[in-house]
Amino acid sequence: MDACAGLARDAVEALHAWETLPGPDRPPGASTTCWTRCARGLPYTGLRPGSGGPLGELLHDELMSRSLAERRRRRPGGGDADEAVASAVAGLVTGVLADWVHGRVTRTPAEVSMRVWRMLVALHASHR
Repeated sequence: MDACAGLARDAVEALHAWETLPGPDRPPGASTTCWTRCARGLPYTGLRPGSGGPLGELLHDELMSRSLAERRRRRPGGGDADEAVASAVAGLVTGVLADWVHGRVTRTPAEVSMRVWRMLVALHASHR
């Protein structure tokens, strides 16, 4: 579980490893690296399909908290951070990761990184 928790924290960092939005066609390099690490077969017993389990809860909580903090930091004057968008970000990443490591999503790490990135860009664009 410790290795998986570390991976969850790395995933949170990777998804926020940009200062200027790379654009919908290029996820941050750290994101693809993180998906590649996930593909290397850590024991995912704490992450059940659909994103349940202790690792799913940990990753969702950390992603949501970080998403809120980043939205506050990046918006002029701290703006509305919108918990619904932060929850959607966390649910998207956690759900895709869980289903991917359990074989429900069949893409390469680079493909998953790209698809998740495009969805994240769309989520953030929907609430400016």
